[in-house]
Amino acid sequence: MMASGAEKTDSHIWVGDAINDGEFDGFIKLFTADADVIKHGSGLTAPGAATDSSNVLATFATVSAAIPVALRRKSLKWMISPDVADAYTQALIANGAAAGFGGNANTELVYGRYALTVVNGLPDNTQVVWDPANAFFGTGLLNDHNSIRVKDMDESDLSGQVRYKEVFTAGVQYANSEDIVWFLSTAV
Repeated sequence: MMASGAEKTDSHIWVGDAINDGEFDGFIKLFTADADVIKHGSGLTAPGAATDSSNVLATFATVSAAIPVALRRKSLKWMISPDVADAYTQALIANGAAAGFGGNANTELVYGRYALTVVNGLPDNTQVVWDPANAFFGTGLLNDHNSIRVKDMDESDLSGQVRYKEVFTAGVQYANSEDIVWFLSTAV
């Protein structure tokens, strides 16, 4: 149950939309509305085809070139969606840079000097580069509406089930728009 809740929260962090019941605006919605984020139309080339093994290196080069020099001096996090990670792995295997066997030698994806982090909550064809200190996730810990409840149903109906309910407020935000590179290789 907790894993399912965490997966749902991860999805909301990235693609949440406050118009939907039980969601808050995620980073992608905030990036879309923010003209100062480095993205399509403000520092990056026009979106084209979906990222695949034939163009993934070109998309990485585009993103790398868009990173401001001042941002390169910070502890950057380069996050990619699972499909981009798969495309990159296939490109490495096709070029003989990775054998595709897994194991300790192939556990971390890197591009140049940057470690790539696969984020399951990111939508397909997405890359985000930022300093994690620039991003915030908050909850209303002192809010009277927050609750987590666990009920052992065995006490009342001997069903052997446990029921779980969580209610909380949450949201995401960032401080410096110009320190975020958001690349979506397909049209928004």
